[in-house]
Amino acid sequence: MRHAQHVDGASYLWVEDGADDDPGVDDRFAERISASGIAFYERWRLTHWHTDLKELFRASVKAAQAAAATGEPSDYDKLKEKGIELLARYAELEEQVKLYAPVISLLATEKDTANTDARVADIGTGRRRRAQAIGTC
Repeated sequence: MRHAQHVDGASYLWVEDGADDDPGVDDRFAERISASGIAFYERWRLTHWHTDLKELFRASVKAAQAAAATGEPSDYDKLKEKGIELLARYAELEEQVKLYAPVISLLATEKDTANTDARVADIGTGRRRRAQAIGTC
């Protein structure tokens, strides 16, 4: 049985000669392998132990190659284009908000002042009363 293992920052492929529980059997390093070797070993184990996954993988590769051959953009490219369109639309909406915010604020202020039932003081009358109270010099 083989296992991929990291030991002291290095990748090794372990070889076990016998059962794990047998105290007389020692594990030894078979070979030092790279990370891509570990990935290959894991893929090999998946595709040989799980044949349904192997068939699914081959079908997805074949579909991707067919889509690339037709020149049709991939799903990622379609989403990327859609994201660019959405960002442009977002910028347009931000500009509209900057334009409409002062107008809405002004209209709200005018509405509040129009709906107010408070009486307006006559400034001119107030001046005359003050002048009468103080008297003329």
